[in-house]
Amino acid sequence: MYRCEKNGCADNGDYLIYAYTKAAVEGSVTIDATSIAGAESFPLGPGRYAMRLLTDDSYEDIATSQEFVITAR
Repeated sequence: MYRCEKNGCADNGDYLIYAYTKAAVEGSVTIDATSIAGAESFPLGPGRYAMRLLTDDSYEDIATSQEFVITAR
């Protein structure tokens, strides 16, 4: 999960919260307070965000969500 500003979203290494997919081809993952780095970043406050899927053991993104807005906590 990445914070987005008017001039773009954070770099791939500057995530707020993340979870491992264990290189699964299909499936789902839940992002919550138990996700890695979640204790400091969850719940996300008001702002603009995007979610990215990165390749295994890399900061190379292979998919990015549309930006979305959280308006209240």
